[in-house]
Amino acid sequence: MPPAGVGQGRTAEGYHFLGRADAPVTMQDFSDFLCDQCRLFATRTEPALEAAYIDTGKVKFVFRHLLQLGPGSVRTAEASECAGDQNDFWPMHDLLYAHQNDVYASKDLDTTLLGFARDLHLNSTAFATCMQTHKYLTMVQNDYQAAQRAGIVSRPSFDIQGTRLIGAQSFGVFQAAINNKLTR
Repeated sequence: MPPAGVGQGRTAEGYHFLGRADAPVTMQDFSDFLCDQCRLFATRTEPALEAAYIDTGKVKFVFRHLLQLGPGSVRTAEASECAGDQNDFWPMHDLLYAHQNDVYASKDLDTTLLGFARDLHLNSTAFATCMQTHKYLTMVQNDYQAAQRAGIVSRPSFDIQGTRLIGAQSFGVFQAAINNKLTR
């Protein structure tokens, strides 16, 4: 979850971001909430990137949806967007990764996702309606198709202003790529 005072919003295309909208470097994260390597990045490397670059205004971090692991990928992406309606995209992002095993073990994914919404103190009725009507289905599918057109085939994949990194790389790998962009 972003610390208080860290900017967040949506890009002109509708993608969620953390950091300053006008940060000198933009980093896009193409991930799937069911991907174990994506979880590894989100829980280990992303917090260090937030502290060093996002919280300091140097990087705008943009999340993009990859829907590569079946219907659960779609539903978790929809859940994150429905949480975003209540300004809780990033807390849901964090919760989905932290409880990825619960998602996989779920016999009724929609009930599990509604439980996550309750854990975040979201308006359950609004969240459930958003999920039932598939309010964001087309949006997350379009995001995935855009990623495919951009040549994204592996997860997680990252684009740092034209530099592509693939996999849950170490903080040092991201640091080198970001610093290279900052010195230009």
